[in-house]
Amino acid sequence: MAEVSPFRGLRYDPGHAPDLGRILCPPYDVVDAALERRYREQHEYNAIRLELSMGSVADPPAGAGQGDDRYARAAETLWAWREAGILRQEGAAESFYLHEAEFDHQGARRVRRELVGQVRLEPWDRRVVLPHERTYDRPKADRLRLLEATRTNLSPILAFFPRVASTQDALAAAWDWAEARPAAVHGVDLDDVGHRLWVLQDPLLVDGLRRFFEDRPLFIADGHHRYETALRYQERSQAATDSPSDSAGYVMMHLVAQDDPGLVILPIHRLLRGLDWLDAAELEERLSVEFHPEYFPLWPDAPPEQVDAYVAQLESQGQADRVIGMYGPDPDIFAVVSLRDRRGSPASVPVDRDPSWQELDVVLADEAVIRPLLAEGGLQAEDAIDYTRDAHEAFALVRSRERALAVLLNPTRIEQVAAVALAGERMPEKSTYFYPKAPTGLVLRPLD
Repeated sequence: MAEVSPFRGLRYDPGHAPDLGRILCPPYDVVDAALERRYREQHEYNAIRLELSMGSVADPPAGAGQGDDRYARAAETLWAWREAGILRQEGAAESFYLHEAEFDHQGARRVRRELVGQVRLEPWDRRVVLPHERTYDRPKADRLRLLEATRTNLSPILAFFPRVASTQDALAAAWDWAEARPAAVHGVDLDDVGHRLWVLQDPLLVDGLRRFFEDRPLFIADGHHRYETALRYQERSQAATDSPSDSAGYVMMHLVAQDDPGLVILPIHRLLRGLDWLDAAELEERLSVEFHPEYFPLWPDAPPEQVDAYVAQLESQGQADRVIGMYGPDPDIFAVVSLRDRRGSPASVPVDRDPSWQELDVVLADEAVIRPLLAEGGLQAEDAIDYTRDAHEAFALVRSRERALAVLLNPTRIEQVAAVALAGERMPEKSTYFYPKAPTGLVLRPLD
């Protein structure tokens, strides 16, 4: 079903950047302006100078003039690094890349194994590459401008695919090959994630990997905006010339097996602004019709151990019920709300959608709580909702009155993501946080 193939990657020359960890950065959408500055200070060749962040739209880096085009600067930097040999393209042979990310999660060390290749772009309706989330327009406009300026896939899309773990297949053979030799490059990034990369050019293994993906779909895990941006770029390339470059018909992906023990999903909590009219009594009245709330007091300054205890409480109750955590507008109360009717859904959740979608906690929060509040205030979601995976940050922002309300969620499970995608449904924007993010700077894919 999916066409996955090797490519001639663009990689940092170890002579200029011997420590891989210092030049990697996360994708644009999890980097605010302050974190972007931190990555810029980490190394003069850090990939954030190419990737940019959404935060730098509002807060340009030091030395950038008001009239400067940040996309042109990124393109100029990319070409300067190529000319100086800081970035070098792989030799004549096309390559697959094997990436191993090692990280801590819930007190244990985990490893996620990914195959890096190029995937032929397919429209969503072909059902070859399957999405699971809605997208926003602004990030796609931003990424399209960067792609048009640099003509390079800078950050990869992360996708997963079905696979039987015990099967001795082409993927297992590729990892057997990697385990028998040292990685080409390695390093530990700012988030304490260890990275190792192998360059695979063995003809038999490469051919086996090509055929491995011919009978299976790919599920987008992270990178919906980038995939839709690549589709748009392909359309523009085809419209601009009678003989567009075939490279525009592919996009770079990190591919991981659905049963990989390192495939971790974290929750993404919602932070709402612009609800100055909302007080605790009004919120309780709105929720009481369909939800049963349990209230928990917060000590002064909401100490970290208490926040952790309430997140654990939310997770525990979520084993049996569909639950949402809510903090605010009263900064002294945290609430865990569950459906009064465990077998049904609120009237605000559409009944004509697939059950796999209807049963999600994030849909419950979005349709029954967040969207009605935004509609009451005349607010657009893209303007009024911020996202964080850090519950401590969510509590702090509400307590400081920088945000009106925090909606805390349990993580979506991988089987739920697959079921929603197979049903042709879309979760709300930012419903999943696959950790760790596939990094920018490991391998780049030029379109020239």
